[in-house]
Amino acid sequence: MKSSNKEIVVYWAPVWDLMEEPIDWNILYYEPEQLFSAMQQEKVQHIGDAKLRDTLKKKHKVNIMPHHNLFRCPAVQNMTKNTYVLKNPIETYIRIDGIDYDKESPRGVGCDEDRIRYLSPNWISCDIIHESNLVDCDLFVYGLRWIFFTEEDTLNYQFTSPWFSNTPHLKYAAVIPGKFDCGKWFRSINPEYNLWPGTGEFRILEDEPIGYVQFETEHDVKLVRFQMNEALTKYSRATAMSSSWHTNVPLIKRYKRFKETNMKKMILNEIKGNIV
Repeated sequence: MKSSNKEIVVYWAPVWDLMEEPIDWNILYYEPEQLFSAMQQEKVQHIGDAKLRDTLKKKHKVNIMPHHNLFRCPAVQNMTKNTYVLKNPIETYIRIDGIDYDKESPRGVGCDEDRIRYLSPNWISCDIIHESNLVDCDLFVYGLRWIFFTEEDTLNYQFTSPWFSNTPHLKYAAVIPGKFDCGKWFRSINPEYNLWPGTGEFRILEDEPIGYVQFETEHDVKLVRFQMNEALTKYSRATAMSSSWHTNVPLIKRYKRFKETNMKKMILNEIKGNIV
């Protein structure tokens, strides 16, 4: 599937370890939702309380003077039309215990999933895989992954906290932001949260936005879902682990190796055979 002059095709898929996980977790992944479209349809920010959302929609003023309408603003359109919302499927409430400095952890100080206590009846699994770099904060990984890839020669995209949504979880933590080129690199994104100092807990509601994926292009983006298979899982593992087998190397050099080893052609062949 090739991109048109006015539309860029971006392939996307949920990601989990197919070689170690016997369960198909597609059921946890909503279609990414265009932020501009969501704003137009609801006229209010995403919030966890459905009854309050409905009440606000009924009270919202229907007739707005054209020059007051933010949806007509080119700057707003350009910022939000290629920004997509990733939503949380299950309410998750956790508490993170303090670090036991007498306990050895081969992954680093405090990198111990036993520190995590699940307080909600259901949850998305979390883990602590990195030491905190900020004073009195904790980092933890939220157990959902997405991958995006395109036939375009280059297309940068960034993963950030949901900056234009009413998201209660931001009082506890924010996603560690990141950016790379999904035309030159096949790697999944995984929310890793930084807890605010002294917080020690985190709660995110069902259907609450986890974060935004924003594609840096003036063209329209069309998302096409595919299914990961074993070959694609291995390719994505190689890039995700590149910091361990090719240390202290900038992304631009990794992009060069990716291109010169013909990885893109092999990956696209697999993706096109697994379109949903």
